[in-house]
Amino acid sequence: MRQGELLLIFSLAVLGSVTAQNDFPSCSGFIGCLGEPECGPYPNLLRPNRTVNSCCPGCVDHVVLGGECDPKECLPGLDCESGECALPATGTCQSYEHRDLLWKPKCELDGTFSAVQCKGERLSGRCYCYSEDGRRIFGQQWWSKAENMTCGCSRKIEALKQQGRVDVTIHCTEDGNFDTLQCDSGVCWCADNITGQTLGEVVPEPMMQMLPCYNATAVGDSYLRRCDSAEYALKVIRDEMRTHGTVGDAFVSKNCGYDGSYGEYQFESGNRYCTWRDNSRIGSFMVGQLPPGGMNCYCARDSRYFQESGYLFTMLCSGDGSYIPMQSLEDKTVCVDKDGFPYAEITDTSEACPSLPATPYVLTEFEFFKLV
Repeated sequence: MRQGELLLIFSLAVLGSVTAQNDFPSCSGFIGCLGEPECGPYPNLLRPNRTVNSCCPGCVDHVVLGGECDPKECLPGLDCESGECALPATGTCQSYEHRDLLWKPKCELDGTFSAVQCKGERLSGRCYCYSEDGRRIFGQQWWSKAENMTCGCSRKIEALKQQGRVDVTIHCTEDGNFDTLQCDSGVCWCADNITGQTLGEVVPEPMMQMLPCYNATAVGDSYLRRCDSAEYALKVIRDEMRTHGTVGDAFVSKNCGYDGSYGEYQFESGNRYCTWRDNSRIGSFMVGQLPPGGMNCYCARDSRYFQESGYLFTMLCSGDGSYIPMQSLEDKTVCVDKDGFPYAEITDTSEACPSLPATPYVLTEFEFFKLV
């Protein structure tokens, strides 16, 4: 006999004696439930107060999209709203499983986005670094070369910034992993490229040349690179100004990648221009006022990224350097996401592309100081 059946028989017998002494069933006055039933595989789940007149725990099925629900009984990725399982307002990772989209993200067991998200096909697709809440962050690589990509460094810097650090100088590689030479808070050390673990001794920054991971050709005399050197100095000055109650200034901010190179766009003379890693402008892509959701220049950057990798780039970019939502691929019309990958096919080109799940938008310090 299964444990769940034994639980039910025991509880019914006890409850029966209680009911005989009262006009209605009650959980008070009896010994209690015998253990917990062993629920089957997903989508079963154990819920308290489900059996024997709501006196004992029992197994229930998750409720699907549109089904009637009690709180916390919907399938992962759904919310119980007004007694019905519905899609959440924001694009949680598990909510993509219930949406009719061509691409679905990889999720962790706790429902957050995995650090590495790959799109397209393995030979020509690419992998990107993502935050836990589904924001694309620094780090990308061709899928065919992303075997050792972890995005551990990019995730580390994101965590430090959320803790309030404004002077982080940790360096990542282009794929979001840890650079082998690291300097932060005045000290330097060699790090494992995958885990970021410290290897060997830690020395003051002026003595970084003594470390075995130091490369004079790649690093030179200064650890900080052109972009993050200027960015670091400006952040220190602004942090000091905030301490004395000053917010807002006329300094020109630098938008840098986590590897110290120049970011996707830079601010100059009231406009934002799409730029390459060396700060050179990409075409005539620019925008004056910051658009809703920020500026990413992903399409403009990809046109250069493909060119340097020896691939033909055929996608269409908007004037601000982002991807035009509706694109023609071979004999199909598709809607593409911010990264330029299809998420829906379109049969009627007069219709607009379906909306994608909303993801959090974090105003960067670079953008903040251009708005105040």
